[in-house]
Amino acid sequence: MNSRKQLKIMSFIGKLSLLVVFFVIPFCPVLAKEQAQRNSQFLENRPVEYQKLYKKYLRQGEHNAVLNLMEIGTQALKDENLNEAAYAFDNALKRIEMVFADNEAALKARSLWYGEQEKDFKGEPYERVMAYYYRGLVYLMQGDYENARATFQSGILQDAFAEEQQFRADFSTLILLVGWSAAMMNSEHLMTDAYRELKAINANVTLPEKHHNVIFIAETGKSPRKLRDGVGHYDLVFRRGKKFKDKSAKMTLTEKEIPLMLTDDLYVQATTRGGRAVDRIIKGKVLFKEGAEAVGETLATVGNTVVQLSSIDNNNSGAGIGAALTLVGVGAKIFSKNVNAKADNRYWKSLPNKILMSTAYVENLDNLKDISVHYLDKYDNELPSIDSVTIVKINDKNAIVWSKAN
Repeated sequence: MNSRKQLKIMSFIGKLSLLVVFFVIPFCPVLAKEQAQRNSQFLENRPVEYQKLYKKYLRQGEHNAVLNLMEIGTQALKDENLNEAAYAFDNALKRIEMVFADNEAALKARSLWYGEQEKDFKGEPYERVMAYYYRGLVYLMQGDYENARATFQSGILQDAFAEEQQFRADFSTLILLVGWSAAMMNSEHLMTDAYRELKAINANVTLPEKHHNVIFIAETGKSPRKLRDGVGHYDLVFRRGKKFKDKSAKMTLTEKEIPLMLTDDLYVQATTRGGRAVDRIIKGKVLFKEGAEAVGETLATVGNTVVQLSSIDNNNSGAGIGAALTLVGVGAKIFSKNVNAKADNRYWKSLPNKILMSTAYVENLDNLKDISVHYLDKYDNELPSIDSVTIVKINDKNAIVWSKAN
Protein backbone atom coordinates (compact mmCIF):
# COMPACT_ATOMS: atom_id res chain seq x y z
CA MET A 1 0.00 0.00 0.00
CA ASN A 2 1.51 3.36 -1.04
CA SER A 3 1.77 6.35 1.26
CA ARG A 4 -1.05 8.26 -0.54
CA LYS A 5 -3.54 5.47 0.14
CA GLN A 6 -2.40 5.27 3.74
CA LEU A 7 -2.95 9.01 4.17
CA LYS A 8 -6.46 8.71 2.70
CA ILE A 9 -7.35 5.88 5.08
CA MET A 10 -5.95 7.79 8.07
CA SER A 11 -7.89 10.88 7.01
CA PHE A 12 -11.12 8.85 6.74
CA ILE A 13 -10.61 7.32 10.19
CA GLY A 14 -9.95 10.77 11.63
CA LYS A 15 -13.15 12.18 10.12
CA LEU A 16 -15.14 9.18 11.35
CA SER A 17 -13.78 9.72 14.87
CA LEU A 18 -14.83 13.37 14.75
CA LEU A 19 -18.33 12.34 13.66
CA VAL A 20 -18.55 10.00 16.65
CA VAL A 21 -17.37 12.75 19.00
CA PHE A 22 -19.69 15.47 17.69
CA PHE A 23 -22.80 13.49 16.77
CA VAL A 24 -22.94 10.17 18.63
CA ILE A 25 -21.49 10.91 22.07
CA PRO A 26 -23.79 13.89 22.78
CA PHE A 27 -26.78 11.60 22.28
CA CYS A 28 -25.57 9.01 24.82
CA PRO A 29 -27.18 10.73 27.86
CA VAL A 30 -30.39 11.12 25.85
CA LEU A 31 -30.40 7.44 24.90
CA ALA A 32 -29.66 6.44 28.49
CA LYS A 33 -32.58 8.57 29.72
CA GLU A 34 -34.94 7.04 27.15
CA GLN A 35 -33.85 3.53 28.16
CA ALA A 36 -34.41 4.37 31.83
CA GLN A 37 -37.92 5.57 30.98
CA ARG A 38 -38.65 2.36 29.07
CA ASN A 39 -37.39 0.27 31.98
CA SER A 40 -39.53 2.24 34.41
CA GLN A 41 -42.61 1.78 32.25
CA PHE A 42 -41.84 -1.94 31.90
CA LEU A 43 -41.64 -2.35 35.69
CA GLU A 44 -44.91 -0.48 36.18
CA ASN A 45 -46.61 -3.09 33.99
CA ARG A 46 -45.33 -6.01 36.06
CA PRO A 47 -46.86 -7.11 39.39
CA VAL A 48 -45.36 -5.42 42.45
CA GLU A 49 -44.32 -8.72 44.05
CA TYR A 50 -42.02 -9.53 41.10
CA GLN A 51 -40.52 -6.10 40.50
CA LYS A 52 -37.37 -6.91 42.46
CA LEU A 53 -36.79 -9.94 40.23
CA TYR A 54 -37.52 -7.91 37.11
CA LYS A 55 -35.07 -5.20 38.21
CA LYS A 56 -32.38 -7.88 38.29
CA TYR A 57 -33.56 -9.04 34.84
CA LEU A 58 -33.19 -5.49 33.45
CA ARG A 59 -29.86 -4.89 35.20
CA GLN A 60 -28.23 -8.05 33.87
CA GLY A 61 -29.69 -7.67 30.38
CA GLU A 62 -29.68 -10.31 27.66
CA HIS A 63 -26.64 -12.04 29.11
CA ASN A 64 -28.83 -13.57 31.83
CA ALA A 65 -32.31 -12.81 30.48
CA VAL A 66 -33.36 -16.43 29.96
CA LEU A 67 -32.05 -17.49 33.37
CA ASN A 68 -33.81 -14.63 35.17
CA LEU A 69 -37.07 -15.22 33.28
CA MET A 70 -36.94 -18.92 34.18
CA GLU A 71 -36.57 -18.05 37.86
CA ILE A 72 -39.41 -15.50 37.70
CA GLY A 73 -41.66 -17.99 35.91
CA THR A 74 -41.03 -20.70 38.50
CA GLN A 75 -41.80 -18.33 41.37
CA ALA A 76 -44.98 -17.11 39.68
CA LEU A 77 -46.14 -20.69 39.15
CA LYS A 78 -45.56 -21.44 42.84
CA ASP A 79 -47.58 -18.32 43.64
CA GLU A 80 -50.37 -19.63 41.33
CA ASN A 81 -50.01 -16.50 39.21
CA LEU A 82 -50.51 -18.27 35.89
CA ASN A 83 -50.55 -15.09 33.78
CA GLU A 84 -47.17 -13.94 35.08
CA ALA A 85 -45.70 -17.45 34.78
CA ALA A 86 -46.90 -17.59 31.17
CA TYR A 87 -45.40 -14.16 30.43
CA ALA A 88 -42.00 -15.08 31.90
CA PHE A 89 -41.72 -18.50 30.26
CA ASP A 90 -42.98 -17.23 26.89
CA ASN A 91 -40.22 -14.63 26.81
CA ALA A 92 -37.61 -17.17 27.91
CA LEU A 93 -38.70 -19.64 25.22
CA LYS A 94 -38.61 -17.00 22.49
CA ARG A 95 -34.93 -16.48 23.21
CA ILE A 96 -34.21 -20.21 23.43
CA GLU A 97 -35.91 -20.90 20.11
CA MET A 98 -33.81 -18.25 18.36
CA VAL A 99 -30.73 -20.39 19.02
CA PHE A 100 -31.89 -23.93 19.75
CA ALA A 101 -34.61 -24.55 17.21
CA ASP A 102 -33.94 -27.44 14.84
CA ASN A 103 -33.39 -25.31 11.74
CA GLU A 104 -30.61 -23.73 9.69
CA ALA A 105 -31.13 -20.21 11.03
CA ALA A 106 -30.67 -21.40 14.59
CA LEU A 107 -27.62 -23.42 13.57
CA LYS A 108 -26.00 -20.26 12.22
CA ALA A 109 -26.79 -18.44 15.45
CA ARG A 110 -24.71 -20.88 17.50
CA SER A 111 -21.18 -19.63 17.48
CA LEU A 112 -17.71 -20.83 18.45
CA TRP A 113 -16.40 -17.28 18.73
CA TYR A 114 -17.26 -16.55 22.36
CA GLY A 115 -16.55 -18.27 25.62
CA GLU A 116 -19.48 -20.26 26.93
CA GLN A 117 -19.66 -18.05 30.02
CA GLU A 118 -19.75 -14.94 27.79
CA LYS A 119 -22.74 -16.07 25.72
CA ASP A 120 -26.29 -15.11 26.54
CA PHE A 121 -27.56 -17.88 28.81
CA LYS A 122 -29.78 -20.43 27.05
CA GLY A 123 -29.28 -23.37 29.42
CA GLU A 124 -28.26 -27.00 29.04
CA PRO A 125 -30.71 -29.36 27.28
CA TYR A 126 -32.36 -30.47 30.55
CA GLU A 127 -32.88 -26.82 31.58
CA ARG A 128 -34.48 -25.95 28.26
CA VAL A 129 -36.71 -29.01 28.57
CA MET A 130 -37.86 -27.82 31.99
CA ALA A 131 -38.75 -24.38 30.63
CA TYR A 132 -41.12 -26.11 28.17
CA TYR A 133 -42.35 -28.37 30.96
CA TYR A 134 -43.40 -25.45 33.16
CA ARG A 135 -44.93 -23.53 30.27
CA GLY A 136 -46.88 -26.65 29.31
CA LEU A 137 -48.11 -27.01 32.90
CA VAL A 138 -49.46 -23.46 32.75
CA TYR A 139 -51.32 -24.29 29.53
CA LEU A 140 -52.72 -27.42 31.20
CA MET A 141 -53.88 -25.46 34.22
CA GLN A 142 -55.58 -22.99 31.89
CA GLY A 143 -57.36 -25.83 30.07
CA ASP A 144 -55.52 -25.24 26.78
CA TYR A 145 -54.74 -28.89 26.03
CA GLU A 146 -53.65 -28.38 22.43
CA ASN A 147 -50.99 -25.79 23.26
CA ALA A 148 -49.99 -27.82 26.30
CA ARG A 149 -49.35 -30.87 24.15
CA ALA A 150 -47.44 -28.84 21.54
CA THR A 151 -45.28 -27.26 24.25
CA PHE A 152 -44.45 -30.58 25.89
CA GLN A 153 -43.62 -31.95 22.43
CA SER A 154 -41.24 -29.02 21.82
CA GLY A 155 -39.58 -29.79 25.13
CA ILE A 156 -39.01 -33.39 24.02
CA LEU A 157 -37.18 -32.07 20.96
CA GLN A 158 -34.93 -30.01 23.22
CA ASP A 159 -34.10 -33.17 25.15
CA ALA A 160 -33.00 -34.83 21.92
CA PHE A 161 -31.17 -31.77 20.67
CA ALA A 162 -27.71 -30.93 22.01
CA GLU A 163 -25.54 -28.17 20.61
CA GLU A 164 -23.30 -30.42 18.57
CA GLN A 165 -25.13 -33.74 18.20
CA GLN A 166 -28.56 -35.36 18.14
CA PHE A 167 -29.52 -37.87 20.81
CA ARG A 168 -32.57 -39.94 21.65
CA ALA A 169 -35.12 -38.16 23.86
CA ASP A 170 -35.77 -39.92 27.17
CA PHE A 171 -37.57 -37.35 29.35
CA SER A 172 -40.42 -39.51 30.69
CA THR A 173 -42.24 -36.62 32.36
CA LEU A 174 -42.88 -34.72 29.14
CA ILE A 175 -43.81 -37.78 27.13
CA LEU A 176 -46.38 -38.75 29.77
CA LEU A 177 -47.76 -35.20 29.71
CA VAL A 178 -47.99 -35.31 25.91
CA GLY A 179 -50.15 -38.42 26.25
CA TRP A 180 -52.22 -36.91 29.06
CA SER A 181 -52.84 -33.73 27.04
CA ALA A 182 -53.86 -35.81 24.02
CA ALA A 183 -56.27 -37.76 26.22
CA MET A 184 -57.80 -34.49 27.43
CA MET A 185 -58.21 -33.53 23.73
CA ASN A 186 -60.02 -36.85 23.15
CA SER A 187 -57.34 -37.78 20.60
CA GLU A 188 -56.87 -41.47 21.25
CA HIS A 189 -54.32 -42.08 18.50
CA LEU A 190 -52.03 -39.26 19.74
CA MET A 191 -52.41 -40.53 23.30
CA THR A 192 -51.59 -44.10 22.23
CA ASP A 193 -48.52 -42.97 20.28
CA ALA A 194 -47.18 -41.04 23.26
CA TYR A 195 -47.74 -43.84 25.75
CA ARG A 196 -46.16 -46.37 23.39
CA GLU A 197 -43.07 -44.13 23.19
CA LEU A 198 -43.09 -43.74 26.97
CA LYS A 199 -43.09 -47.49 27.54
CA ALA A 200 -40.24 -47.88 25.06
CA ILE A 201 -37.94 -45.65 27.12
CA ASN A 202 -39.28 -46.41 30.60
CA ALA A 203 -40.76 -49.87 30.99
CA ASN A 204 -41.37 -49.32 34.71
CA VAL A 205 -43.74 -46.40 34.30
CA THR A 206 -47.43 -46.96 35.06
CA LEU A 207 -49.57 -45.58 32.26
CA PRO A 208 -52.69 -43.53 33.08
CA GLU A 209 -55.96 -45.40 32.69
CA LYS A 210 -58.60 -43.97 30.35
CA HIS A 211 -60.98 -42.99 33.13
CA HIS A 212 -58.33 -41.19 35.22
CA ASN A 213 -59.23 -37.52 35.47
CA VAL A 214 -56.61 -36.03 37.83
CA ILE A 215 -52.86 -35.84 37.42
CA PHE A 216 -50.65 -35.50 40.50
CA ILE A 217 -47.12 -34.05 40.36
CA ALA A 218 -44.58 -33.60 43.16
CA GLU A 219 -41.11 -32.05 42.72
CA THR A 220 -38.47 -32.83 45.32
CA GLY A 221 -34.99 -31.61 46.15
CA LYS A 222 -32.81 -29.01 44.45
CA SER A 223 -31.33 -28.57 41.00
CA PRO A 224 -28.17 -30.28 39.77
CA ARG A 225 -25.15 -28.01 40.10
CA LYS A 226 -22.75 -27.10 37.29
CA LEU A 227 -19.04 -26.89 38.00
CA ARG A 228 -16.01 -26.09 35.86
CA ASP A 229 -13.33 -28.74 35.76
CA GLY A 230 -10.10 -29.67 34.02
CA VAL A 231 -7.14 -27.68 32.73
CA GLY A 232 -8.32 -24.29 31.56
CA HIS A 233 -11.80 -24.94 33.01
CA TYR A 234 -12.90 -26.31 29.62
CA ASP A 235 -14.93 -29.17 31.10
CA LEU A 236 -18.41 -28.86 32.53
CA VAL A 237 -19.26 -31.39 35.23
CA PHE A 238 -22.50 -31.87 37.13
CA ARG A 239 -23.06 -32.65 40.77
CA ARG A 240 -26.25 -33.35 42.66
CA GLY A 241 -27.92 -30.43 44.38
CA LYS A 242 -27.13 -30.09 48.05
CA LYS A 243 -28.62 -28.78 51.30
CA PHE A 244 -31.98 -30.47 50.94
CA LYS A 245 -33.50 -33.34 52.92
CA ASP A 246 -36.52 -34.28 50.81
CA LYS A 247 -35.73 -37.35 48.73
CA SER A 248 -39.27 -38.43 47.93
CA ALA A 249 -42.91 -37.51 48.48
CA LYS A 250 -46.34 -38.96 49.10
CA MET A 251 -49.83 -37.63 48.59
CA THR A 252 -52.93 -38.72 50.51
CA LEU A 253 -56.55 -38.04 49.58
CA THR A 254 -59.48 -39.06 51.81
CA GLU A 255 -57.13 -41.33 53.77
CA LYS A 256 -56.04 -43.09 50.60
CA GLU A 257 -52.45 -42.73 49.40
CA ILE A 258 -51.82 -41.72 45.80
CA PRO A 259 -48.90 -43.93 44.66
CA LEU A 260 -46.39 -41.51 43.12
CA MET A 261 -43.80 -42.86 40.68
CA LEU A 262 -40.45 -41.37 39.74
CA THR A 263 -40.67 -40.09 36.17
CA ASP A 264 -37.41 -38.14 35.99
CA ASP A 265 -34.22 -37.59 37.94
CA LEU A 266 -32.81 -34.25 36.73
CA TYR A 267 -29.27 -35.13 37.77
CA VAL A 268 -29.45 -38.22 35.55
CA GLN A 269 -30.87 -36.07 32.75
CA ALA A 270 -28.07 -33.55 33.19
CA THR A 271 -25.35 -36.20 33.07
CA THR A 272 -26.62 -38.32 30.19
CA ARG A 273 -27.38 -37.83 26.51
CA GLY A 274 -29.45 -40.55 24.92
CA GLY A 275 -28.63 -42.91 27.75
CA ARG A 276 -24.86 -42.47 27.76
CA ALA A 277 -22.88 -40.58 30.36
CA VAL A 278 -21.44 -37.20 29.45
CA ASP A 279 -19.31 -35.10 31.74
CA ARG A 280 -17.40 -33.01 29.24
CA ILE A 281 -20.01 -31.04 27.38
CA ILE A 282 -17.54 -28.60 25.86
CA LYS A 283 -15.12 -31.26 24.61
CA GLY A 284 -15.98 -30.72 20.93
CA LYS A 285 -15.01 -27.07 21.11
CA VAL A 286 -11.76 -27.86 22.92
CA LEU A 287 -10.81 -30.39 20.24
CA PHE A 288 -11.71 -27.85 17.56
CA LYS A 289 -9.60 -25.21 19.26
CA GLU A 290 -6.63 -27.57 19.65
CA GLY A 291 -7.02 -28.82 16.07
CA ALA A 292 -7.11 -25.34 14.59
CA GLU A 293 -4.08 -24.33 16.60
CA ALA A 294 -2.17 -27.45 15.49
CA VAL A 295 -3.07 -26.85 11.83
CA GLY A 296 -1.99 -23.24 12.14
CA GLU A 297 1.32 -24.20 13.68
CA THR A 298 2.01 -26.76 10.93
CA LEU A 299 1.09 -24.42 8.07
CA ALA A 300 3.17 -21.59 9.49
CA THR A 301 6.20 -23.88 9.87
CA VAL A 302 5.82 -25.33 6.36
CA GLY A 303 5.37 -21.85 4.92
CA ASN A 304 8.53 -20.54 6.55
CA THR A 305 10.48 -23.55 5.31
CA VAL A 306 9.28 -23.05 1.72
CA VAL A 307 10.25 -19.36 1.85
CA GLN A 308 13.74 -20.22 3.11
CA LEU A 309 14.33 -22.94 0.49
CA SER A 310 13.01 -20.73 -2.30
CA SER A 311 15.38 -17.93 -1.36
CA ILE A 312 18.31 -20.28 -1.83
CA ASP A 313 17.55 -21.00 -5.50
CA ASN A 314 15.88 -17.62 -6.24
CA ASN A 315 12.48 -19.29 -6.83
CA ASN A 316 10.06 -16.35 -6.58
CA SER A 317 6.90 -18.42 -7.16
CA GLY A 318 7.93 -20.82 -4.41
CA ALA A 319 8.57 -17.90 -2.10
CA GLY A 320 5.06 -16.57 -2.83
CA ILE A 321 3.47 -19.94 -2.05
CA GLY A 322 5.47 -20.17 1.15
CA ALA A 323 4.41 -16.71 2.23
CA ALA A 324 0.78 -17.58 1.55
CA LEU A 325 1.02 -20.75 3.63
CA THR A 326 2.60 -18.79 6.44
CA LEU A 327 -0.22 -16.24 6.40
CA VAL A 328 -2.88 -18.96 6.39
CA GLY A 329 -1.13 -20.69 9.25
CA VAL A 330 -0.92 -17.53 11.31
CA GLY A 331 -4.60 -16.90 10.55
CA ALA A 332 -5.55 -20.36 11.75
CA LYS A 333 -3.64 -19.82 14.98
CA ILE A 334 -5.40 -16.50 15.56
CA PHE A 335 -8.74 -18.18 14.80
CA SER A 336 -8.06 -20.87 17.37
CA LYS A 337 -7.37 -18.22 20.00
CA ASN A 338 -10.83 -16.78 19.40
CA VAL A 339 -12.50 -20.10 20.16
CA ASN A 340 -12.93 -19.69 23.90
CA ALA A 341 -14.25 -22.99 25.27
CA LYS A 342 -14.32 -22.21 28.98
CA ALA A 343 -17.39 -23.91 30.45
CA ASP A 344 -20.45 -21.93 31.49
CA ASN A 345 -21.40 -22.82 35.08
CA ARG A 346 -24.53 -20.69 35.37
CA TYR A 347 -27.56 -22.82 36.17
CA TRP A 348 -31.29 -22.66 36.98
CA LYS A 349 -31.23 -22.99 40.76
CA SER A 350 -34.97 -23.37 41.41
CA LEU A 351 -35.25 -26.60 39.45
CA PRO A 352 -36.01 -29.79 41.43
CA ASN A 353 -33.89 -32.87 41.89
CA LYS A 354 -36.65 -35.33 40.96
CA ILE A 355 -40.16 -35.31 39.50
CA LEU A 356 -42.78 -37.78 40.75
CA MET A 357 -46.15 -38.27 39.08
CA SER A 358 -49.35 -40.28 39.18
CA THR A 359 -52.88 -40.23 37.84
CA ALA A 360 -56.14 -41.32 39.41
CA TYR A 361 -59.90 -41.08 39.15
CA VAL A 362 -61.48 -38.69 41.64
CA GLU A 363 -65.26 -38.67 41.52
CA ASN A 364 -65.76 -35.41 43.40
CA LEU A 365 -63.10 -32.87 42.47
CA ASP A 366 -64.07 -30.70 45.43
CA ASN A 367 -62.46 -33.34 47.66
CA LEU A 368 -59.04 -32.33 46.29
CA LYS A 369 -59.00 -29.46 48.77
CA ASP A 370 -58.36 -32.08 51.45
CA ILE A 371 -55.26 -33.54 49.79
CA SER A 372 -52.15 -33.73 51.96
CA VAL A 373 -48.61 -33.71 50.61
CA HIS A 374 -45.71 -34.98 52.68
CA TYR A 375 -42.07 -34.90 51.69
CA LEU A 376 -39.85 -37.71 52.95
CA ASP A 377 -36.18 -37.92 53.85
CA LYS A 378 -33.87 -40.75 52.77
CA TYR A 379 -35.21 -42.90 55.62
CA ASP A 380 -38.84 -42.29 54.52
CA ASN A 381 -39.49 -40.15 57.58
CA GLU A 382 -41.96 -37.32 57.00
CA LEU A 383 -40.49 -33.84 56.97
CA PRO A 384 -42.44 -30.82 58.28
CA SER A 385 -45.47 -30.26 56.05
CA ILE A 386 -45.52 -27.48 53.47
CA ASP A 387 -48.27 -25.34 52.03
CA SER A 388 -46.89 -25.18 48.49
CA VAL A 389 -49.65 -27.18 46.83
CA THR A 390 -51.40 -25.93 43.72
CA ILE A 391 -54.81 -27.46 42.99
CA VAL A 392 -56.39 -26.43 39.71
CA LYS A 393 -59.78 -27.61 38.52
CA ILE A 394 -59.29 -27.44 34.78
CA ASN A 395 -63.02 -27.96 34.28
CA ASP A 396 -65.85 -29.91 35.91
CA LYS A 397 -64.23 -33.21 34.95
CA ASN A 398 -60.45 -32.79 35.20
CA ALA A 399 -57.90 -31.34 37.60
CA ILE A 400 -54.19 -31.08 38.23
CA VAL A 401 -52.38 -31.15 41.59
CA TRP A 402 -48.84 -29.78 41.61
CA SER A 403 -46.49 -29.42 44.53
CA LYS A 404 -42.93 -28.17 44.72
CA ALA A 405 -40.84 -28.71 47.85
CA ASN A 406 -38.28 -25.93 47.38
